Amino acid sequence: MGALQDLQAIATTISDGVAAAVTAIDALIDALPAADAVPAGDVVAVVQTLTTAAATLSATVASITPKPAEGPAVSGVNPNIGAVAGGESVVVTGSGFTGATAVDFGTGAATSFTVDSDTQITAVAPASAAGQVDVTVTSPLGTSAVTAADAFTSS
Repeated sequence: MGALQDLQAIATTISDGVAAAVTAIDALIDALPAADAVPAGDVVAVVQTLTTAAATLSATVASITPKPAEGPAVSGVNPNIGAVAGGESVVVTGSGFTGATAVDFGTGAATSFTVDSDTQITAVAPASAAGQVDVTVTSPLGTSAVTAADAFTSS
């Protein structure tokens, strides 16, 4: 169960508890003989306290925004040089690689790639013209930003 689901479960439990407490207080008040009647001001104060607590809890839970999942980021390419004929096995390191759908060397798609872990991909460089390109990783959460760390040179 995720943290947000845990919070929602706790909030529901507390909310249910507050509702049960209000019901129990109402039942106690209804069960009192007329001679032992509770002054209306005391009842109102208890109910207001419970209502305020429930509203505060509800507002707190509603304001919780889960941290959005981050897309892939490339922090290294090894080796960072290969032949123009392609075929070089390249280890791409970074983060957010789980679910990767593509690895590109500039405008050329990797011949093949394997997601080894959330932080590593092994890709086969495609044939390309001589020069430097950026290695990017694409997943359902987006494409990695171009940085100096993702440079790959074909020669």
